Amino acid sequence: MREHNLGKTEAELLITKSDEDLHARYKQVTGTYRGDRHNRHMLIDSSLLGAERTADLIERLAFAHFGIAGAEDVDTSTVETAKAAASLSAAPDLPPVTA
Repeated sequence: MREHNLGKTEAELLITKSDEDLHARYKQVTGTYRGDRHNRHMLIDSSLLGAERTADLIERLAFAHFGIAGAEDVDTSTVETAKAAASLSAAPDLPPVTA
């Protein structure tokens, strides 16, 4: 608010306008509504499992449904970079995901 020299009411109006513009653009580009769960095949709250276990869950689901065996051809440097970034905001230790 201070950065834009706005009062609380003005800031709320600016946020509302920005959200409305974003929703309208998304609808124009995709033909669907942002956040509509009917446009999703799977929703996962990765904060519950952390990045590693979320990736494991997705990989196991892909294998079960599509027969995709894994990501052996993925550039490991990209994976290691993603792991390092994820560890900065990792979820607390949770029990392993079981099938």
